Amino acid sequence: MGHLLVVVHDRPDGRPPVYVPALSSIGTVLTVDLSASARLRAFIDAPWLIDIVAPNESKVARLRAAMSEPGGAPRLLVVTPEDHLTRVQANALGATAVVPRPITVETIRRLLDHPQSVESGVDTTAATDVVTAIAGAADALDQVFSACVAGASIDAAVLRRAATLVSPVVREAGLGTWLDLVRRHHTGTYLHILQVMGISVLLGQRLSLGATEIDRLALSALLHDTGKCWTPEAILDKPGKLTEAEFTIMRRHSYDGWAALRATDLNLDEDVYDAVLHHHEHLDGSGYPDSLVGATIRPLTRILTVCDIFGALIERRAYRPPLPPLEALTILEAMALAGKVDGTLVGALFRLAISRESRLRQSTSLNGIGVIDK
Repeated sequence: MGHLLVVVHDRPDGRPPVYVPALSSIGTVLTVDLSASARLRAFIDAPWLIDIVAPNESKVARLRAAMSEPGGAPRLLVVTPEDHLTRVQANALGATAVVPRPITVETIRRLLDHPQSVESGVDTTAATDVVTAIAGAADALDQVFSACVAGASIDAAVLRRAATLVSPVVREAGLGTWLDLVRRHHTGTYLHILQVMGISVLLGQRLSLGATEIDRLALSALLHDTGKCWTPEAILDKPGKLTEAEFTIMRRHSYDGWAALRATDLNLDEDVYDAVLHHHEHLDGSGYPDSLVGATIRPLTRILTVCDIFGALIERRAYRPPLPPLEALTILEAMALAGKVDGTLVGALFRLAISRESRLRQSTSLNGIGVIDK
């Protein structure tokens, strides 16, 4: 057929994948190590076969940048057939189709001739639903932050719709996909809020909460850091430890957010307002703003507190890299043992994370590309 096929890979020492010689029956095959991804600009109009076996943050960033270049040729990303998560993420990266392992000449030939065939298996619906839910939540945050600063009204229906949309999407796509796609689209406070929404929804489901309670939890997560719209960026993004004066300013965000939301005509459930105000309270009275103790902290607020801490620990901050989920859970376990957070909730979150880690390990053992996840 005379195809020029560019195989993008990350094999050690630049060695091409073992199946490359067999692909020569299709046409000319050029191999490009992902570390030299700038070379790919010269081949924008050629089809790419992307086969990454050891993904990490920098590789995914290079791949995303390369695949964002305009070009009409197929972009085929290698996955294992059973790996739903990587299929969704491949679509988010801009893949035209996915290629199941093991690689065969006939599969590549067919996808080059018909790149949009159903055999490609890209789960466009799942990826689109996640991105739509993220966009809806981000739009709601835009309205909340802008309205609070301006003293304007907020459309409660927009907030409820955003929260309600997130729950089924996270349940279907899974936490890993939700976190990964949030990280692709947002940074800073928005990133944190959207991550906590996903974590809260899945923990609520793990706890067998009803649909109404989970939607209320998602809405609380959406609104919990509203007060940070008044926190100076120099404090939010400070690379070192906050001074006592800076920490005093930071601590105001929970009250400021609660007061701003109370001042609007939202008519939200009291549990939502309470979670916004008290999500930094600890069971032993060491939290803020009211030093609440034990049973005086509402159940929904306790859940949000655990999810908020976990979300903060697994995020990249100006003063530290993100912690691995199990390390973050170890910190939460220590807080539970010290009487600061609810140990039952930490245990449920631990089981949720262990279940996910087990799936990721299984996926990695079966799949040469592994999981594109940070």
